[in-house]
Amino acid sequence: MTWMRLEMTATEAQGQYEAIQESFYAAFVGAGLPKNAAMYSSAASATENAFYFSPEANVFLPKVLGMRKAQPCPQPSQDMIVALVINAN
Repeated sequence: MTWMRLEMTATEAQGQYEAIQESFYAAFVGAGLPKNAAMYSSAASATENAFYFSPEANVFLPKVLGMRKAQPCPQPSQDMIVALVINAN
């Protein structure tokens, strides 16, 4: 499994990303809060505006990621991302 990167829309880059965060959360809860599943956003210090999804999130979110044309990516550096939804237990 791999990490996925999803480019933010202009609206999302301005901080209005509740819709995708709520979609992720609903799927996350529906999947039983999978361990290590997570959604992140770029940190304010980053040079890009993107969402990142852990490999465990790909299991229950492939349709959403596919519709928005998410791309595989290396695991992002922890200092360049901010957790939005996570189950680290």
